[in-house]
Amino acid sequence: MNIPSTDLRTLSHTSGPATEREALAKVDVGGDERAVFSLICRAGDRGVTAKEAMRALNKAGLNAISGRFTALQNKRLIHWSGDKREGCRVMVMTPAK
Repeated sequence: MNIPSTDLRTLSHTSGPATEREALAKVDVGGDERAVFSLICRAGDRGVTAKEAMRALNKAGLNAISGRFTALQNKRLIHWSGDKREGCRVMVMTPAK
């Protein structure tokens, strides 16, 4: 599935420090979104939590991956199943209309 790209300007504060924008430039946001979406699709009805994705994708912390979940939710590609594991929401793929 082709995922619409995320506008990187929406991921930083307009009045934030230059270091914030420099750090963001080093992140493969699109690649991470595709990787998270792929995990969620493969998981089917079981879904995936941010903690599970963090471990599966070898990310250093939840802050490194949680924004990808938000972006995919905003694009209506995933949604909360209503369940939680390890204190995190279980996200599943939103069926195509």
